[in-house]
Amino acid sequence: MGVSNEHLWGCLTYHFAHSSWSHLVINCIAYVILYKRVLALSVTRFGDERVDFGMFAAATLAGLCASAEIPTVGASGLIFAMLGMILVLNPTVRQLKNYIYVAIAIGIQCFVGNSNTPLHIYAFIYGALFMVIRCAIDKLKIK
Repeated sequence: MGVSNEHLWGCLTYHFAHSSWSHLVINCIAYVILYKRVLALSVTRFGDERVDFGMFAAATLAGLCASAEIPTVGASGLIFAMLGMILVLNPTVRQLKNYIYVAIAIGIQCFVGNSNTPLHIYAFIYGALFMVIRCAIDKLKIK
């Protein structure tokens, strides 16, 4: 069963359920790699590691907006939220080339498989928006 606003707990907990051991392992590896990168970029940009709330908020909002008819399990919402954050924090040409692969992966998901593609797209957008807002707030701070 997918996540929906009828079952708010599902939007908060789908990150922790996985369909298989291989699904869990792949998500864990991607999560650790991206989480380290987001933390490093956050420390460089803001001087702190406060990204957890934004990451979980983005993935939860994505769960609220995503299709409830598509089975939704796994940490991919968190992973795509971190990808959006990285895009805002490090918009280099090399990084933008990597997002071509993300776009291809999302395009493939649209035609093949039972992945919750809207959730991935929403999480990516909300992760990027969270970081844009955080950057704007950081610029407004009096130093």
